[in-house]
Amino acid sequence: MVIVANNDAFSQMLEAELSLLGISAHIADNFDANERFAIVDLDFCDTVPVGISAITYSRSLENCDLLRPFLMKNFRELVKAKFFDGERADRNLVITENGVWMGEFPIELSKKEKDLLLLLFENRNTPVFEAEIREKIFANTQGNVCSVYIGYLRNKIDVKYSKKYIYTVRGGGYMLKI
Repeated sequence: MVIVANNDAFSQMLEAELSLLGISAHIADNFDANERFAIVDLDFCDTVPVGISAITYSRSLENCDLLRPFLMKNFRELVKAKFFDGERADRNLVITENGVWMGEFPIELSKKEKDLLLLLFENRNTPVFEAEIREKIFANTQGNVCSVYIGYLRNKIDVKYSKKYIYTVRGGGYMLKI
């Protein structure tokens, strides 16, 4: 996703808010031909090209999605509504060895988180118990390391995208339901 605006503190704040939603974004002074989604400062750029889904904001123009100043809570709600619901509601969790995406949005994971998710994915819809997870991912460590990392994954996938994928299995295991 691109933020078409001045590279100022406000644009950087929007970039950080998008990152918290799991959306990778960058600030630019024009539209990239490869981008399909944008956040646009109409005081900086007065038009949005056809084919780009955008959220617009301005200090003075009333025909925009958000009038500055606005609450970040309102920005996050609009981003979720515009990019995660409606036409985007059919988005699926995509897991490959090269990365993890929710539809077209990459999900940033640490190496251990990615390894754990790949293990769950290889055994999708089948329970994977903590002993196997410890053996294959965490080199037989003790303690609650499995539940901690499952919590990290749930926060990055289930909570952010309001759809449950990772389930706890009675007896000390976890399952990825796809």
